[in-house]
Amino acid sequence: MATVTKNKSGSWKGEARLTRGGVVVFRDTRTFDTKQEALTWAKETEARARGVFTTGKAMPTRMTLREAVEAWEEDVKTYIKSASEATQKNTRFQAFTKSVEKGKTHRKLWKASALADKPLSTISQADIEHFIDDRRDDERSDSTIRNNLHCLNQLYQHAAAGTRPDRPAGWKWQIHSPVAAASKARELRSSGQRNRRLMPSELDLILRTFENMKQAQIRAPEKEGRQFIDVKVPSNKKILSFEADDSLIYIRAAFEAAIETALRKEKLFKICWRWVDLTPGQERIIFPAEEWGSANKGVPKILSMSLRMVEIIKEIKQIKQNINLDEPIFHPLKPARVWRLLNFACEALDIEDFRWHDLRHEACSRLAERGWTAIEIQAVSGHKTLASLQRYIHVDQRAIYRKMREAA
Repeated sequence: MATVTKNKSGSWKGEARLTRGGVVVFRDTRTFDTKQEALTWAKETEARARGVFTTGKAMPTRMTLREAVEAWEEDVKTYIKSASEATQKNTRFQAFTKSVEKGKTHRKLWKASALADKPLSTISQADIEHFIDDRRDDERSDSTIRNNLHCLNQLYQHAAAGTRPDRPAGWKWQIHSPVAAASKARELRSSGQRNRRLMPSELDLILRTFENMKQAQIRAPEKEGRQFIDVKVPSNKKILSFEADDSLIYIRAAFEAAIETALRKEKLFKICWRWVDLTPGQERIIFPAEEWGSANKGVPKILSMSLRMVEIIKEIKQIKQNINLDEPIFHPLKPARVWRLLNFACEALDIEDFRWHDLRHEACSRLAERGWTAIEIQAVSGHKTLASLQRYIHVDQRAIYRKMREAA
């Protein structure tokens, strides 16, 4: 039955679920900003799933992604081992075996991924989009991510296929791959590195829009039940309508903090008050020991704060009445909410092709333009190698022009 529930962040989660004999055979969830959007999506998704599970060949609904990959690998191994001598000489067979060997790393990745224990039948487009976002945050190029997804898509093709003369026999499941839709939604490119930076005018418009969100939420009267607030877009006559939620108060602060710290999204929103040291003259963020492992992704144990970052922290402290030291400094603002709010703002402002992770590029590029050395920037950004850092530095030609004039 299609259901919707409200999240603490103010967004709405839609859930589509099908059961057979008391056993859940299909379940999918997705988050939206309005209740109606969530309910519509849940009903449509459930209707599509009902058609598949009543007309197609039922698949093992509890088979996880890891189990599916392992079963696929076993099918491939059996097929290659049983191939005749004549088949082994076939160029198509040889190309297939090479692709199998080449895909070993990608299959290993999926078996160890966050989706590994999720039933294959329930993996959604949103799940794949989150995977793409995580890989980008881990500094993987779009080209590498496309190869990861190509491997997953091959699994879906094997699951849906029947008997074939030049491939292992498939499983004939009625299953749809969400890979193509997720790749399109996240605008994956086949090659080239990301070099999007904010123009000064774009930065100003986004900050003013987020400030309007903050002020509109602060002015909103406290009422029981759902309440919507209107936010003016500074560049035109558009009005954005949002459900009233305290998370709107911190969106501008989080946006600026991302530029000031060069931190990845998941790490930025994990910072809690206990980690913040505002001792005059040595203001810094001290990451605890449990954050120093491989999951830390190279972020320094101690991160010195810029003057603007110190101001941001103090501004938030003035707004919050009671501070829990173990609470994230941007609470109740969550990473998923931030991503949607930035998209809404950019769409209303006609700002194209800008993502939250581009703020990390912006931060590294600004430090380079201020004359920081690559080693100094690496100490802040946490990049493991200078080669990976180089992909994040895109110096504005105007800055080069100014230095040329100064040199003259």
